[in-house]
Amino acid sequence: MSKRIKITDFNPDDKNFNIHTEYGMSLLQKSIEKVGIIESITVSADDKVISGNARQEKIIEVFGDEVEPIVIETDGTRPIVLKRTDIHSGTKQFHEAALLANTTAKKNINLDLELIQEIAVEEYDINVEEIGVDVVKYNEDINSTENRNQNTKDIEIICPQCGHEFNV
Repeated sequence: MSKRIKITDFNPDDKNFNIHTEYGMSLLQKSIEKVGIIESITVSADDKVISGNARQEKIIEVFGDEVEPIVIETDGTRPIVLKRTDIHSGTKQFHEAALLANTTAKKNINLDLELIQEIAVEEYDINVEEIGVDVVKYNEDINSTENRNQNTKDIEIICPQCGHEFNV
């Protein structure tokens, strides 16, 4: 007899680069409640969530911590297609699911740039600009008395494509 797997058997990433947004998390919950699960969760070989920390959290809130996931093991060289047998193209549910998947992803991204710098850049030497992370550097004098008194923050933004620096 095989071991019964629960959604809570997979460990959330305690160093998740996306700290999410309150609005995005509410959209994610609404999406799961309205159309069910439309995006998968990806975990590492040792069961730590790579992608889908927020989905796991909201799945547990909506369906409970005893929900049994369908686990497909892969080495990442073949696509995994999630076929929803209850949703048909050209229906309200189809288009609602498509909109929810895309708007939720957009509204629920809030990257922890300090954690990215600490882990991805400094510890693992990942070129984050090359993989689409917008680099924002805060000016050294952000905590100066002058800036605190003016209640302003100089922010230097570097374009990841051309390297041009903008001060905001």
